[in-house]
Amino acid sequence: MSESSRIVVLGGDIESSLSHPPALSLWALLREAARLTFHRGSAGVLLALLAVTAIWLLLGEGVARWLGATPDPRTLTLLGLLSTALLAPLTGGLEMMGLQRAVGLRVRASRVFDYWRFLLPLAGLSLLVNVSSAVLSLAIEHHGGGNWLTLLPSVLFSMLSLFCVPLMLERGCNPLTALWLSVRLFVRCWQSLLLLHLLLLVLLVVALLPMGLGLLLLTPFYLILRGLLYREICGVRVQVVEDGGGRLQA
Repeated sequence: MSESSRIVVLGGDIESSLSHPPALSLWALLREAARLTFHRGSAGVLLALLAVTAIWLLLGEGVARWLGATPDPRTLTLLGLLSTALLAPLTGGLEMMGLQRAVGLRVRASRVFDYWRFLLPLAGLSLLVNVSSAVLSLAIEHHGGGNWLTLLPSVLFSMLSLFCVPLMLERGCNPLTALWLSVRLFVRCWQSLLLLHLLLLVLLVVALLPMGLGLLLLTPFYLILRGLLYREICGVRVQVVEDGGGRLQA
């Protein structure tokens, strides 16, 4: 039997979202993210998350031993930025796994290693966001801002860059274009997205109470929720294959 394939777009549309902010139902998104998180098809996300966490811990241990007991703060900051940039393909892989679950695909844990070929653009994006955040934090500290104020740039840039990774990996945007589009999309939907992040902050506090074990559920939930947001605001292109019997497979 012959097969034919076509590209379909699930969810929203970038141009429409930039023109008219989409009506996001936060409760519906939270329910769908919870349903997908507890579905057996999401086991790969948790396994991949554990693998990436182990790599982070091993890398941190190696860096700590190399620096010695009293590392210079500037050197520590620089190495932290470089480590984040070098491991950006893994964190990007986690985000894409969340996006794949958001369109109903079952994912394997090994898929988290599929994005090393995008090391340079993902590392460039990571450095762009983190260095910008660090510079703004230093400026606030220099002008007498309190410790809590110096944390605001990290939170702000985290929200503004919400859609950057899938815009690069799913749409093929370069880092600057992805960041600019992500900022514009966040501004158009800022009220819903800000409220959603405040709700996530409450969930984070709850997840930390049982010795942090709640993070094993909250982190996959958050990754899938990010994928759902991207689906509803930007749309996801999926290749659908139709066999001779009229059955569809993504």
